[in-house]
Parts: sequence; structure tokens; C-alpha cells
Amino acid sequence: MNADNLEGVSDGEDDTFGVDPLSEAAIAAEAAEFFRRARHRSVAWLSRREYATGEMQTKLLSKDIPAPIVKQTMEWLLDNDLLSNQRFSEAFSRRRARQGYGPIRTKMEMRARGVPDALIDSAVNAINWLDAAQLAWDKRFRSQTPETAEQRAKQQKYLAQRGFSHDIIRNIF
Repeated sequence: MNADNLEGVSDGEDDTFGVDPLSEAAIAAEAAEFFRRARHRSVAWLSRREYATGEMQTKLLSKDIPAPIVKQTMEWLLDNDLLSNQRFSEAFSRRRARQGYGPIRTKMEMRARGVPDALIDSAVNAINWLDAAQLAWDKRFRSQTPETAEQRAKQQKYLAQRGFSHDIIRNIF
């Protein structure tokens, strides 16, 4: 049989070269459902607190959401101004200062979450870290001034471990 005589003859397989149009629709529906779930989860998380973009991306990927859907979700969150590294860095700096942590530790934690250095610096510079250190020291030591060099060293070490610089610690004592 030559090629001219094959017209109208079927071998029983689909003529779309192995691609089932129903499976394409099913794949599109599944992708839409993943996107809907990813948006829903993201908004629920963001209703509780601010997230950095890297942090949100990691969290979505950990929930077995495919990478292309995560990328699409991230774009949607950023386009709708639901996700912002600037808001995150400001809120995070304020929260860590209230919790008694210093600027060194706060910067380190924000870098680990993928926040750009420029946003970290502006958020950290907006906080009065001397007041934060004073509150952390008062909370821990109940305003008991150290009587010995050993007590003073212990209190200074505590503040240093919380991420306060030596300049700030010196101003406390």
C-alpha cells in the first residue's frame, strides 16, 4: 500500500499524536485547582502575619504545590500587593524589638528569609534599639544593677546573645 491509498484508513489510534484532548482539559483543570488552593493558603497565612517573598515561596513549595503554580501564585500576590518585602521587614523589625532581640540578630534573621539588604537597613534603622535593649534588660534582670564584675559580664553577655551591639550595651550600663 502506498501513501496515496491510506486516506480515510485509521489504525485505531487518535490522530492527535498521542495527546488526548480530554487529558489536556483535565490537566488545565488540575492546574487551576492548584492555583486556587495556593492562593487560598497564601491569603490565609498572610491574614495572620506578613511574610517575605522567599519565605512564602518556600512555604508553598513545602505543601507539594508545583513550581510553576508557586511562581504564578507569587506573581498574583505581588501584583495585588498582598505580599511585600518592605511591609514584612518593617513588621518583623518591630516584632523582634518588642521580643527583646537586637539589630544584629534581626538583620541576620531577615537575610535568612531572603529580604534585600536595602529593605533590611531601612527597617532596622527605624527602630530605637537602645529602648529595646533597656526593655529586654529590665525584663530579664528586673532593673537590678550589677554589683560585681561577674554579674555585669553576665548581663552584658545576655544582651550580646540577643543581638545588641557593644555600643548599645555600654549605654545600658
